[in-house]
Amino acid sequence: TASWEATGGKVGKPAESLSTDGAVPGHVCLPDQVEVENPPCDYTPAKYITLLFTDLGVLTPSAVSDELIRLYQ
Repeated sequence: TASWEATGGKVGKPAESLSTDGAVPGHVCLPDQVEVENPPCDYTPAKYITLLFTDLGVLTPSAVSDELIRLYQ
């Protein structure tokens, strides 16, 4: 994995170098014109979700609404 100093969802420049060649171990240096997004969460389309692993057990997507109704009645 690469480690970036992220601010506002964008990849920042690496911290000060720890070596003489300008490289920081574990960091990737990208050209200034490259923008990389680092969202705080991701989105998975519903068509790709077949099972949900929860503390209630393994549920199908249709069973989630049934469990929510049961829990909040």
